[in-house]
Amino acid sequence: MLLMAATATAQTAYPRTADETIRKVFEDLFSNLEELMDTYEQSEPEYYRKIDSVISPWIDYDSIARGVMGRKYYTMATEEQRQRFLETFKGSLVETYGKSLLGVEDPDFELEGSESGNGTGSSAQIRQTLFSATGRVVVIYSMGQADDGRWQVKNVILEGINLGRTFRNQFARSAQEYSEDLDKVINNWSPQA
Repeated sequence: MLLMAATATAQTAYPRTADETIRKVFEDLFSNLEELMDTYEQSEPEYYRKIDSVISPWIDYDSIARGVMGRKYYTMATEEQRQRFLETFKGSLVETYGKSLLGVEDPDFELEGSESGNGTGSSAQIRQTLFSATGRVVVIYSMGQADDGRWQVKNVILEGINLGRTFRNQFARSAQEYSEDLDKVINNWSPQA
């Protein structure tokens, strides 16, 4: 009974819907953008740590990394290789995302979402249009609801480019290039979407 009450309390602490989750993440980022830029000028590692602390609770890195490796290479990989790839992949995405925020001026966004149950849980696609002084970008987030009630990003389509598919193809090409030596693939990973 106590466990059920704790679970219910934890679930109510999260945004209730997928679009509320995306809204929260971007409001947190954009409201602290000036402070983040100051941090970048003082310490790049601290800047990326702060970006990570805002976005990572809302991204299902395990699922994404497993999908990027693909069934064949995920099955071939040792548990240590899977964990190393997860950490490498996460770090590279946080850094790539952090770099994309540099130079963004006067950001704003609009959301459109559709949520639907899939029989085994909840899923949603949220369309976001990001606006800044430098232009407009359309992003579609595929999201799923974790057991703890938290909505998490499972894939991103950026201006029509499916990043999950792009990274999976890149991993497969790299595996072929390195004769399926997964240690070399992981050691040389760099997302070039």
